[in-house]
Amino acid sequence: MDLSVPILTVMLSLFPLIWIPTSALATTLLRWSMLLSLSLLSMYIVVRRRVLECHASFTPLLLFVFFALLSSIFSPHDSIVWIGETTYRFTGFLSYLCFALLFLLAFAAGSRHSHKVDKIINAGLLSASLVAFFGLLQYFTLNQKSFATLLNSNHFGTYMAMVFPFAALRLLQNPAARWPIAVFVLVYAALLTSLCRGAWVGLAFGLVLLFYYYPQKTKKNLLALGTLVVLVTAAILPFNDWRLAKQTATFSTEVEMAFKGDQDAGSKRLLIWREAIKALPKSPFFGTGPDTLLYGNERIEITPTKAHNIYLEIGVTMGIPALLSYLWFLGCCMASINRRDPVQFAFWLMIAIYLVQGFFLVDVLSVYPLFWVLLGLGVGLSSSLKKSRAADAPI
Repeated sequence: MDLSVPILTVMLSLFPLIWIPTSALATTLLRWSMLLSLSLLSMYIVVRRRVLECHASFTPLLLFVFFALLSSIFSPHDSIVWIGETTYRFTGFLSYLCFALLFLLAFAAGSRHSHKVDKIINAGLLSASLVAFFGLLQYFTLNQKSFATLLNSNHFGTYMAMVFPFAALRLLQNPAARWPIAVFVLVYAALLTSLCRGAWVGLAFGLVLLFYYYPQKTKKNLLALGTLVVLVTAAILPFNDWRLAKQTATFSTEVEMAFKGDQDAGSKRLLIWREAIKALPKSPFFGTGPDTLLYGNERIEITPTKAHNIYLEIGVTMGIPALLSYLWFLGCCMASINRRDPVQFAFWLMIAIYLVQGFFLVDVLSVYPLFWVLLGLGVGLSSSLKKSRAADAPI
């Protein structure tokens, strides 16, 4: 019995719903335990059942895991690097290994069961809609940033930006149906009420790509999506004393502060980035070890545990070779996806949004595993469709 599809469905639908309101640590421990358990099952299926085929993305993925392992072995912080910083991060080497295993399982499922990919996406969208609805309740009834079950509004915004392409896909496929409209409105509104500017930048970039590159440019459908974007934004703006508008207005202030070199720019991100860049030459090949940014930048006044930039985070903690391997891996994934197909385009757009918002946000346990699952599904689906076209081509 092939368990790959049930495992991925459980991961996308149940993982975001794990939440213990009284304890962030307990919530993260439950998520990490679930990640570890499903990754062990994934390893069994991938290794024992031999469900994989060769793909261009596997070489850089293997190199990335290898360099992350070397970084962990040579790190002076051996009590941190394997599991990670255990307040509520848990993004040590074992977590990255789990992400890679889930990617391989998702690739196998996408390539062997391409007809089930839509059902897996729908399960993930249903869960995202529930999380989005909870986040909207927080914003409208408690007058606070939406974070729902994700513990943090930035994590919540990152999650909504990740699922946005699939909500948009369903709307564009069937703009008159109630379910796609409801899902899109919930996801888009929740992304706005997260008040996460990094996710907003990714969203803006994604909308431009969507309107410019979407393969089936039915003007009526794109117009329906654009109309919903305008209406939902206008409906949310006045609430909570125009908080959404005020947060948007801070962009100009933050940009001005950044150009002046003010270290408080971007909620002190400029300070963190400066110190992270200074830390790069200290150990350019192996870094300080996964999830050890805090220990590699002890001079920063606010003692950050993350770089608020995925590229600096990997470069400083795992080394430049790991960073280059990771970018090579993502590049192979994007290049292998045929964005002329609407479903594959949604996966391609998800990666593009991730790469842009990654300049301002970090990879966290509550969201990052889901990205790897969707990434593997998209690459596996593309591989399957390429084989089908090759088989149907005249000799």
